[in-house]
Amino acid sequence: MTTILLLVVIVILYQLGTWSLAFVPSSPYRRTKHNLSQIRDPQYYLDCRVPSLLLHATLHFHGSKTFHSKTLPIESMDIFHILYGPALKDLAKIAIGGSGTDNVVINPNPINSSLMEDWIISSKKVNATMPDEQGFICKVQTSGLNFSGLHVKTVANIGAQIVHQSEQDDVTETQLEFTYIDDEQIVQGPKILVFIFNALTGKDLEGSSSRGKGQRVQSLSRLYTTVSNNTVVFHIDTNLDISIQFPTLLLKLLPVSKEKAEEQGSEVIMNTLTKDTEAMIPKLEEFYLQTREKQKNWTVHS
Repeated sequence: MTTILLLVVIVILYQLGTWSLAFVPSSPYRRTKHNLSQIRDPQYYLDCRVPSLLLHATLHFHGSKTFHSKTLPIESMDIFHILYGPALKDLAKIAIGGSGTDNVVINPNPINSSLMEDWIISSKKVNATMPDEQGFICKVQTSGLNFSGLHVKTVANIGAQIVHQSEQDDVTETQLEFTYIDDEQIVQGPKILVFIFNALTGKDLEGSSSRGKGQRVQSLSRLYTTVSNNTVVFHIDTNLDISIQFPTLLLKLLPVSKEKAEEQGSEVIMNTLTKDTEAMIPKLEEFYLQTREKQKNWTVHS
């Protein structure tokens, strides 16, 4: 999602790049013509030590919504011991896999100590439950985004933690929390576009694998159920918060105000959350019904 927003700015800068720096009042390049080879050379941008480019403003984008499954039949509460027991990791893969699960891999335990530390820090920021021995990490890979000559793939680490809400061990009140930990981005395309992308995301010229310091991503999702009159409904609370630092010069080049850019960016986030979650819910319903049938067969043969 941050990729979409960044690429919009990249295209604007790329289209205006032949003249934008020439009109910065404090720039030594003001009203100076430069040939195309200079403009396309990443070192050209590194040599333009323009104070306005060093000043940053923060764009903030947010999206949150609760989604619900259909009302499904339930005969016994024992099914939750299966869903939150032997079927837990399959349930988690479906919940964060969007329309499929092939893009989700469960990291083996024990969890790397450095990654566990990052998970704890991320959990504190979003008031999530602290991870314990029941927690595990899912590695989620996007199919990739092609935009104006760039191909960007993201591989995110998501912490999955089972949470028992009831002291009486009421399985119907159990929740599954998903906390964003970090991600890696793989960017391919023309050298100049890759360079600008890396610059905007706070990476070096070669592009380190981790997300740049100019970005902050926080996300917490919860999967839980309500049971009533022999029926069950699954609920998914989604919450995504993104802050990106942009050079003030780039903000001035945008065709809309900072507030409008934040509004439009938040709308993109909401549309993406809605698309991904609504694609996932039928898979979740199907998985539950299949597990229910297996439980009925186990009961018959026991």
